[in-house]
Amino acid sequence: MKIDPVQATLHGLVQTFEKMLQDTPAPDGAVDVRSGSFYVEDTTAIIPLVGTARGAMLVSMPDQVACMAYAAFTGCDCAHVDDDVLDGLKEIVNIAAGAAAARMVPYKVGLGLPTVMSGQKQRLLGNPSAPWHFVPMKSKKFGNFWIAITLEEV
Repeated sequence: MKIDPVQATLHGLVQTFEKMLQDTPAPDGAVDVRSGSFYVEDTTAIIPLVGTARGAMLVSMPDQVACMAYAAFTGCDCAHVDDDVLDGLKEIVNIAAGAAAARMVPYKVGLGLPTVMSGQKQRLLGNPSAPWHFVPMKSKKFGNFWIAITLEEV
């Protein structure tokens, strides 16, 4: 049975937001397949996926959305993105990726260490053999953001 990594990623993210942030984001448009060089939002958390399939998952948000998500996750106020917000987003992407990886049967997928980038006009360089699948998300509570996955069999 072939899994759909985009659906597994969506499930993991929505489950995490419902349980940890008391919100239910939903896809807000078609999947955007990207390879080569592309821009991401101001605050982006990336976590490697390793095992019988490898790749990465990311959550990319404007700073304002990142602050609101962090505040809901921790119960702390957030006036601007700082190290605490970045650390909170690492935890969010780690939990979401864990839930997504659990659905990626028959692959045995583990998680690497998450990394968070912050700043304007950040670009990623994707691998043409394993393009990123970006899904625009809309949260009634926080606003718009992106989730994405890249995955290839090893």
